[in-house]
Amino acid sequence: MYDRTRVQQLYSNTGMGLNRVYQLLSKGNISGISAEDLASFDNLSFSDMPFVELLKNEFTTADKNNDNKITKEEVGKVLSQMQNNGLSYEQMQILASQSTNTAGLSKDLLEKALQNFEKIDENNDGKVSESELKAYLINKEIKEKRDKLTEFTASSISVFYAGAPSATDAAQDSKENNG
Repeated sequence: MYDRTRVQQLYSNTGMGLNRVYQLLSKGNISGISAEDLASFDNLSFSDMPFVELLKNEFTTADKNNDNKITKEEVGKVLSQMQNNGLSYEQMQILASQSTNTAGLSKDLLEKALQNFEKIDENNDGKVSESELKAYLINKEIKEKRDKLTEFTASSISVFYAGAPSATDAAQDSKENNG
């Protein structure tokens, strides 16, 4: 359950982080931010770095009109694609390499997703969506519980109760002692 909550936080915090960094870098400039703006970290904290790196990586993809600036709307489209389609291996790699848990991103969850990326990407689209990651973690949890359950076999149960008298044994003993 804990991992599934972190999955939701991963996707929502990525969106909030990207928006926050964009707002800080744009300084109210409605024409957008340039690649040079992404290089200036004056008013950014260390926890903003994963989102700066992600914006740098997505810059050319986001800049649809090729004006060398990305606008709030263009960042919004990138975010929408990430939330609808998921994160690519490269995007997760950037977030994991730059991330500390203080950025609102679980580094160990990102690393787990990277290690199992191909298994998690059920539809083989090269991206891991929130639902795919949640499903993977649920299935993993089910498998772990099933494995533990199979270790606890019927013979283990009978050995456990072998020394304890049953209710019929107690009734029989009572009749013999009173009779």
